[in-house]
Amino acid sequence: MSFKEFDLSDYINALEDFKSNQTETVIQHWGSIENFDMFIQKIRDDEKHVAKLAIQQFWQY
Repeated sequence: MSFKEFDLSDYINALEDFKSNQTETVIQHWGSIENFDMFIQKIRDDEKHVAKLAIQQFWQY
């Protein structure tokens, strides 16, 4: 598997679902929904880099 094949859309969707279903928890841990949204956007913006790091981490084990 290469990082180009690694798709984070399911992970991003899970984060969006978590935000919708666990709003109080998100605010408690992230300070605000906006901070969590910025985290999700950062993952979207850096998806190729994040995927590459995840693949590297996977191959270490």
